[in-house]
Amino acid sequence: MRIAIFINFLLFKSSKLIFIFTIFATQMTISYLFLFIAEIIGQENAFNGADFSKLNTTEIFVITVIIAPIIETLVFQYGAIKISRKIVKNIHFQAFISASLFAISHCYNFLYAMNILAAGLVFGYAFIISEQRKYYPFWIIFFIHSLYNFHVFLIRTFL
Repeated sequence: MRIAIFINFLLFKSSKLIFIFTIFATQMTISYLFLFIAEIIGQENAFNGADFSKLNTTEIFVITVIIAPIIETLVFQYGAIKISRKIVKNIHFQAFISASLFAISHCYNFLYAMNILAAGLVFGYAFIISEQRKYYPFWIIFFIHSLYNFHVFLIRTFL
């Protein structure tokens, strides 16, 4: 019961900064859980994603940290949720449609797609909750997505 109260606080009663941190931490936890699963089953390369081998570091940064989060937030959270809302009122179904489309667009392999489906659910619910809290849902999700991609960029570039 205390955990539910705490989660309710983090998602519905906390400041924007704590909300952003909560969503980002959730996304990171899920991603590292999938990475751990990939290593256990011997699929370490399952998280390679798109091939950026022909691009320089600056181009990769601009695409992954700025352009992709803007386009993907616009299409897969804002667009998918707003359109699905006209068809069905169930927020869980709206989040699932958003997440499914997000995962399909990242279907490099099954494990990667499942990770992105989970990320899409986090982003979808965060978008809906941001709307309910009268935050700026597009910019909140863009920022979290961009922050996550920046984290991946740093790891792939410097480690």
